[in-house]
Amino acid sequence: MGFVGSAGHGSVRVELSEAGAAAGVRLLHGWRAAAAERLGPTVLQAFAAAVSARLQAQAAGPPPAFDFTAAAALRALGSGHDTAVLLADAAQDLREFVRQLAALHDTPRAVAAPGGRVTATVRSGQIVALTVDPAWRDRADDATLAHRLGEALSAGLRLLADTPRHAMAGCPALTAVLRLTGSGDAAHPVAAGAPR
Repeated sequence: MGFVGSAGHGSVRVELSEAGAAAGVRLLHGWRAAAAERLGPTVLQAFAAAVSARLQAQAAGPPPAFDFTAAAALRALGSGHDTAVLLADAAQDLREFVRQLAALHDTPRAVAAPGGRVTATVRSGQIVALTVDPAWRDRADDATLAHRLGEALSAGLRLLADTPRHAMAGCPALTAVLRLTGSGDAAHPVAAGAPR
């Protein structure tokens, strides 16, 4: 894992992968005394520290390179009537995409780790809650508990990462333009893609 955050007087550690797509949790000696009743919020605090470390590292590094100039778009899309129609349709799709993305962004969505004992809730582009079944927390061994917490955080990260793809549903022209310009997800083909 690439970035670490801790909370609960150092008794809870979250390790975030370089890509920010997976998280692992370590419950260190004394965590039950320091954080048991507030385990979800304490893990989220450690997670926020790990995310902050990742963002600081990204800010210190070189900016991502991409070529989305008008010249690059022309090379990818060409010119002519079909391109003009596709771009006009993509502009309409863009409004729909923004509407759907805003709706997904504003709606709390929950995802559970396997077994359903730990749940991550996402809203506004971040994981906002981590809920642990208290009866299970009290019976579970530390390794299983840490594993399920990491799985719930990772599931929340996947849900967040997948949000734009879900917002693209019903936006075939925009998807086609993004795919043609190399900005779309080539692994997720769209049945449409031609001008409407």
